[in-house]
Amino acid sequence: MRHTVYKIFLLWQHEEEEKWLNEMSAKGLQLVTVSWGMWYTFEEDESCEYTYRLEFLENLPSNYKSIQYIRFLEETGAEYIGSWIRWIYLRKKAADGGFEIYSDIQSKIRHYNRIRTLTAVLLPLNIGNFFNMIHLFIKYDNISDI
Repeated sequence: MRHTVYKIFLLWQHEEEEKWLNEMSAKGLQLVTVSWGMWYTFEEDESCEYTYRLEFLENLPSNYKSIQYIRFLEETGAEYIGSWIRWIYLRKKAADGGFEIYSDIQSKIRHYNRIRTLTAVLLPLNIGNFFNMIHLFIKYDNISDI
């Protein structure tokens, strides 16, 4: 049986998202698809437990370099579940041993730098949107006084 769960994680909360996905797997719910980065579809399967990992790619998953990288990960035994923008969702059977994407500290630093860069780009846009909403609220709040 399939279950769809709506849950929001912020851009920098990928470790919490991984932890949650791994907890769901331990309960017998295995991730099947991810939509819009907040709709998770799980399938009941207690026959095996998976370890889930997320990675923020340098390019979109449809990019040639990303496709090659995903294929490389699959050759190591990881299973590609899906993607949302530049996030990819991977899993590996827990019985097969540990599942780490980053082989060294430098690759992990590059991963965090990609997240930091996107956050730095999006933050000013969100702040601008926030002030625009306040402006509109004040503007239309005064109209009701007429």
